[in-house]
Amino acid sequence: MADATIGTRARDLIVAFKGDPAHSALLLDFDGTLTPIERDPEVPMLSDAQIDLLHALSLSIGTLAIVSGRTAGFLVGRLGFATHPQTRLVAFGRGGLDAIDSTGTITSNESFARWDTTMRELADNAREAAPLAWIEEKGVVLTFHWRRAPETEPALREVARRAVSRLGLEAREAKQSIEVFPRGVPGKPEVVRLLAGGSRVLAYFGDDTGDLEAYDALDRLGDETRTFRVCVRGVDVPAGMQERADLVLDSSVETFELLTLLADELRA
Repeated sequence: MADATIGTRARDLIVAFKGDPAHSALLLDFDGTLTPIERDPEVPMLSDAQIDLLHALSLSIGTLAIVSGRTAGFLVGRLGFATHPQTRLVAFGRGGLDAIDSTGTITSNESFARWDTTMRELADNAREAAPLAWIEEKGVVLTFHWRRAPETEPALREVARRAVSRLGLEAREAKQSIEVFPRGVPGKPEVVRLLAGGSRVLAYFGDDTGDLEAYDALDRLGDETRTFRVCVRGVDVPAGMQERADLVLDSSVETFELLTLLADELRA
């Protein structure tokens, strides 16, 4: 994405951030947005240069946050907090249940701990129904992945359907997976509302159903906050997401090209 071809909306985003960097917030999903979607969900990594860019950019704007469905431990292990002591980067794991401050310290919401046993039993049920699938346990949030074994999708969907029907849980579509969690668990919309306070410009980059819900939260912000919805096009982008976006990028590579341009402009 060369500067001459980034398009009007990308230029509008950069100009808006340059106009008031101290009151600008940049919120970024992880999988599919900062890294490509991989067949093995445990593989995605950022390069050292990409990590350096995120931490440097965090020092130039009011808020830079990674907002992901991944666990806090996964994010801390991949975002390089230990090697960037001067950073202002923050992160939110499990969609918002975990907050990670700029030192890499994790604070978890334990309000739903009463569901722990139920969710562990549900994870065991999913493994019995689909032994080849990856069942990602994130406390009270479970993700049933069939990316490694597409043939397990029907069985996993049936486990999720029963959990919704019998246990009163909620289910959310994700990339070649489905998430299951108790009703009322905070998610990306709550993070948007938290970080929007005091922000006059807010951009959200995403590629998944949870990110569509974050778009909804942007819609509910007042006129005093200028918002940008950025869709990173890739595998299984939800229906309607590109149409709602102010800017569509083709890949995580273009995400970092745009972030590099933004960082360069802010330094200039």
